[in-house]
Amino acid sequence: MLDPIVGWGKAVLLSASWFERKPSAIKRVKKILASADLNMDAVMAQTLSIKLDDIERIDRMIAIAEARRNAILREIDRHREVLSQNLRRAIQDVEDGPLQVIESTSVKERNAQ
Repeated sequence: MLDPIVGWGKAVLLSASWFERKPSAIKRVKKILASADLNMDAVMAQTLSIKLDDIERIDRMIAIAEARRNAILREIDRHREVLSQNLRRAIQDVEDGPLQVIESTSVKERNAQ
């Protein structure tokens, strides 16, 4: 944005100083932009315009990652459901099965035999 107003070389140096947040550079940039009827909103809009492809690519990557995460969560839920059904069935089989009485013998009785 500064290049057409002050020239490329000066714009590079001034923008580097502005990026370093040097107070004198910040004042100078604001003054130059104001003289051209521009403000920081115009700079932000220009930056967005230049970086729009990058932002869209990042947005697409985020959407893909979210879709993968959602698919994984669905699979986890599906596997939990199958596991819980299998556990219920196993518990039911144990509860419905025949009971056997297991006689306990003391350690002394086992040693005596």
